[in-house]
Amino acid sequence: MTTKEILIAARAKIADEKNWTQGELARDAKGDPCKPLSPEAVCWCTDGALRFAQGEDNLYARSYGPIGALMEALSLEKDPSTTIPWRYNDSHTHAEVLAIFDRAIAAQS
Repeated sequence: MTTKEILIAARAKIADEKNWTQGELARDAKGDPCKPLSPEAVCWCTDGALRFAQGEDNLYARSYGPIGALMEALSLEKDPSTTIPWRYNDSHTHAEVLAIFDRAIAAQS
């Protein structure tokens, strides 16, 4: 998968707010933390959705691509402390997180 395809798949995973979480990579139906690739996972944070989309638990296993694209999109934010995707995910709204995915996807050729 290309960086753009991974970003699109990760965004789709959390597009419905009930499938998005904060504070953990992923959660099961009871709200307990679980691994992003676990069959029990029902909601994901930004990083967890990227891990799920690329099918690997290590965001850097294939390349810096998807996480780097999000970091670049976040660099346009006014607060430089939010350039780390998991921090942004945990301190912003669902709509704001999706907007960052949209910005990162649009930046891909």
